Amino acid sequence: MGMLSVDPDCRGWHFTEPGKPEEDEDRKSMDEIHFAFANVRGRRLVSIGWDVDAVEAARDPPHWPKQYIFLRYEVVGRSIRLYLVDSEQVERLITAKAVRGHTEKTHRRPPDMPSSNLPYTEIQNYVEGDPREMARIALLPNVFDDQPIFVLKPAASDDIVTPDSSAPSP
Repeated sequence: MGMLSVDPDCRGWHFTEPGKPEEDEDRKSMDEIHFAFANVRGRRLVSIGWDVDAVEAARDPPHWPKQYIFLRYEVVGRSIRLYLVDSEQVERLITAKAVRGHTEKTHRRPPDMPSSNLPYTEIQNYVEGDPREMARIALLPNVFDDQPIFVLKPAASDDIVTPDSSAPSP
């Protein structure tokens, strides 16, 4: 299970996974990444957007200047469950012209993924639209996965680090 940490001044955040070294380049500035929460007819959504110029500066020029990831979320007790978009369903909607955008399939395995003899396919969907269109799409049937991709829980007091040291806070 990984840990999402927000810097004490709330100007940056990073995600750490057990067994992986924590690297400075994994730290994200709040100036680069933007979170927005919405409730669309009872469906709770969070969009995570990023400033393409800041994040993609070292890469090829992006095709689209504004990029967002949409997730559905639900609060259960003291935890938050996050659900990804169902990529196969969105691919079908794009192909059927029910949603504007384009879809790509890649068979290149990410470098940090363990190799396997099994074939690898990842669907990448790029959906076009203003906020009203995104809300319409979010309400379509079966757009989000049934199982959460992440479950966020409050950190135990032993896991909280004070700003001035690496010692756990009381």
